[in-house]
Parts: sequence; structure tokens; C-alpha cells
Amino acid sequence: GTAQEAANLATAAVCRGEASGIVVVADQPELVACLANRNELVRAAVVHNVQSVDRVRARFQPNLLALDPVHQSLFELRQLLKSVVTS
Repeated sequence: GTAQEAANLATAAVCRGEASGIVVVADQPELVACLANRNELVRAAVVHNVQSVDRVRARFQPNLLALDPVHQSLFELRQLLKSVVTS
């Protein structure tokens, strides 16, 4: 789907209480985060690596993380998702 559709679905899930945290994998993560942040219940941020997950979590306590997998290896993506799930 589109970035708009991803933002709408993620925002709806957060607002309905279906999930306390959501990860969106998209080719336009900045747009997804921007659109999702229009809702007052959503705290969306873009992450690029494990270090950015730690920084964002420490400062903003987001309930939606968006990431672009295009320039990352399978190993990097696995580490990034592992960091998201365990932190």
C-alpha cells in the first residue's frame, strides 16, 4: 500500500488499543511518521539503525516506529527488529 494507507492503518490500531507499539516498514518512513503524528494519540518516529532505536525510545517513548529497509542488509534488518521488540 501507500504511505498514507500505512499511516492510517497504524494510527487506527493505536487508537483502538489493538497494539501498544507498531513498526511500519515503508519506502517513505518520514511521510508515514508525519501523517501518523497528526493524531494526538500517536508518537511516531523514524529509525535507521539499532542506535537510533535506543535514542528515540529514550527521548520520545514512541508507539509507532517507521523504517526503510531498502539500503539495509538482512542481518541489519534482523538486528533492528530485534532491538525494537526487546527494548
